[in-house]
Parts: sequence; structure tokens; C-alpha cells
Amino acid sequence: MSACTGAGCPVWGRREIAHDLVELRQAAGLNQKQVSAALEVSLSKIIRMEGGWQRVKAADLTALLALYGVQDPAAVEAMRAKARAGRGRCLLDAHTALKSADTDFAAYEHAAAHTMTLAGGIIPVLLRTTDYARALATAIRIPPRVAEQTITLQHARQHWATAEGFTGLRREFLIEEATLLRLRPPYGPGQLQHLAQVARQGRWQVRVLPLGAVNPGLLTPFSVLRSPDRARALLVLGEEHASWKFEQDRGECEYHQQRYADLREHALTGEDSARLIERLDQEPLA
Repeated sequence: MSACTGAGCPVWGRREIAHDLVELRQAAGLNQKQVSAALEVSLSKIIRMEGGWQRVKAADLTALLALYGVQDPAAVEAMRAKARAGRGRCLLDAHTALKSADTDFAAYEHAAAHTMTLAGGIIPVLLRTTDYARALATAIRIPPRVAEQTITLQHARQHWATAEGFTGLRREFLIEEATLLRLRPPYGPGQLQHLAQVARQGRWQVRVLPLGAVNPGLLTPFSVLRSPDRARALLVLGEEHASWKFEQDRGECEYHQQRYADLREHALTGEDSARLIERLDQEPLA
């Protein structure tokens, strides 16, 4: 299996052609039900292709382009190239036993040029220790077999994020101080220490939003991921072990990217964040 790397990642390829298919359908004045009826395929198939969740086969693409009146040879070939890019295999294909939303997010994250994550009440996967992940799985009652599969995927994501060819990709995290205050038993030893080390290394940007800096009601978790060529963004609302919502609307992506930038202005610097985390790690339990 060939690994997805950078601009060649098939999940981003599927996202690219999905965006184009939506624009072409809307330009043709059709809705998804009309396309489904015209091509005699299920509505769910059209939804999956337009959502980037399904590979677009050559025959399906030919039928769609004919329906939308796309005849220019250069435009047709460009769409075919995008469809071929989206039909490749991905590193995440080995983890199909897990929820598709979790593996989809991991795939987008893997090859994104830039990710900005506002954490909610839990530590983002790339920053977790194994002990924390197991304690979290127990606390939210994930079945043991699924928990171990999830941790295997976590290890893979952490490995890919530091692998050759990906270390230059930009990763940013904002974490509430309130979340750090919960990182005591039973959530496993070493998580605070690990966060402090990552914050100090500077490979990724880990910054803390101190208590009282921002209205907690504004801190609904989300991630903004920029495509490998930085031309597009994907907004992911929610966080792991909850209900993901993937949104590719340009306006929504830009709004949340600005929200992240505004929140970052209220966060501690990386060095001050590391100091705070270390202090919390050394404080005795009440």
C-alpha cells in the first residue's frame, strides 16, 4: 500500500473533487435528489461523493459531468485527474474497524499543511500519553477492544506527525487551563509533564488559555485544517469521542480561523504555558 503524503493524500483529493462537484451541480441548477433520479443512483451515494467520503469512480464522474454540461476537454481531464488522486489508498485504510469519522479526521490531519485545534475538555490525540488515553477510554466507557484500536490509531497518528517529510507541517493547539486542572488521577501519570515538554520543544505550538481569560461559552471545540497546498480549509466541529461535523463552507472556515486567531491573543506564550503546566504538575493534590 502506498502511503499518502502531502498533496498526494487521497482524502484531500476526494475533498477537492467533492467541492467541485457541489459547485457544478449548483451551477446546473440541480439539487441532490434530482441528480440521484437522473443518474438512477441512490441519494446517499450522491451525498457521500459530494461530502468527500466516497471515491468517485470514472463511470460516475463521466455521468455527472455529462449531466452538468461540462464538455471542455481540459476541464473534463482536470476533473478526471482529481478523481484519480482521490481513489488512492491511505495510511488510515488499516484502521477501518474504527468509526469512519475518527479515521477521516486523522487522514485529513495527517497531510494538512496547517492545523489549528481549540481543545475542549480532553487533550487532543497528538498530545496524549498512552496512560491518559486508556484512563479516558475507561472514564467515558469505551469498550476495551475499541479502546485498544483507538490507542493503536493514536500511536500511528503520533508517529506520522513526527515522520520524515511531515515534521515541517504546522500544528497549533489551544488548551484551557480548566482542562489541565483535571489532569490528575485517575487520568494517568505523566500527561502534564509530556505537555510541558512539547510546549518547550517548540516543534508544535501548545498554548494555554488561563482561567478567566475568555468566556467559557466561547470555547466550543473545533479544528481548522488547511489543505496540503493551503488552497482550501476544512472545519471540524466537536472533538474525538463525540459527534464530529465536517464543514467545507469557505465562510465558516474563515470565521473559525479568525476565532482561533482571536483566542490565541488571550493565550499564554509557549514558554509561559510550559511554566504553568510544570507548576500544575508539581502542585500537591488538594
